Amino acid sequence: MIMKNIKYQKYSGMMTRSVRTSRRTTRSKPGIILRLENTDGKIGFGEAAPLKGYSNEGLDDVEEALEKLVVGSGNKINIADFINEGVFNNVPSLLFGIEQAVWNIKRQDENTAGLKGKLIPVNYMIGSTELDETVEAVSMVHVLGWKTVKLKLGVKPFDVEIQTIEKIQALFPDLKLRFDMNGAWSYTEAVRCIKLLSEFNVEFIEQPVEGLKPLIELAREVPIPVAPDESLVSFDKALSAITDPGIEFIVVKPMKFGFANSIKLIETAKKYGKKIILTTLFESAVGLSALTYLASLINHQSAHGIFNYLAVDKFNQIPDLKVIDGTLSSDYAFTDFKILDQLFG
Repeated sequence: MIMKNIKYQKYSGMMTRSVRTSRRTTRSKPGIILRLENTDGKIGFGEAAPLKGYSNEGLDDVEEALEKLVVGSGNKINIADFINEGVFNNVPSLLFGIEQAVWNIKRQDENTAGLKGKLIPVNYMIGSTELDETVEAVSMVHVLGWKTVKLKLGVKPFDVEIQTIEKIQALFPDLKLRFDMNGAWSYTEAVRCIKLLSEFNVEFIEQPVEGLKPLIELAREVPIPVAPDESLVSFDKALSAITDPGIEFIVVKPMKFGFANSIKLIETAKKYGKKIILTTLFESAVGLSALTYLASLINHQSAHGIFNYLAVDKFNQIPDLKVIDGTLSSDYAFTDFKILDQLFG
């Protein structure tokens, strides 16, 4: 596809509530919105928003690569050549944003009716907080119809955290639970703690230990499925996790792999009967629309981690992602972002 115009705008947003994990506390998040225009005058938007501590690249790397692309493009550029030549391989978040923008242009000439109206189950994520605050948050979303909640663990001693879990399970026995350690446990701790958690309604535990190899070994030893996330440091690592017989769930953050590569991971998971769980890197509404589309391609009914945790003042006219009874509509994938044109002058 030939582009005659490539622009970008940086943004900075505040988290609607801070998210504390075993690694860090996130209170704000910057990113970049891309605007691509092809020779027919069709416009597509995309988002490049790596997250410190999770992405291999930073926002400065994205901007540096993007500046070279914009400055070096001249009047017209075949964006496919850059993608095929691997120009963006070291900045996968930029690859994601460019591919998303290209997809948004292509879909304008396609019949997307068959992709709309699908309900996608999603989980509600709660960072590490005090017991009463966590229970209050769970109670709120339970009333609103959410079926799955993910709790961040590994910040406090396990005997303190399990008290919160016991309280939640007692109050909401129908609620499906997920726990995310962000690699905080040692292997020995993980074996001990996961066995204790087996009495609860736990779907899986995300990244209990660091590294993919230890996690795969752990999966063969514990009674609850464990899912890789941070240990998927490359596309090849993600593929190896999907094809491993001991892994059932694989947490994929598409901003780490690219739009097209995420589709490849989804298709591979279908082939092997595995469950890809898509989660955010706290993208804005633009990036979340792409995640919604990707989730609509997945045919299992386990919840995805797609929710808008970020408030960006300049995006306040964009329709927000709405979750009703723990699901969002695939229609959000086709949100009209033309209102963003005012940012680009």
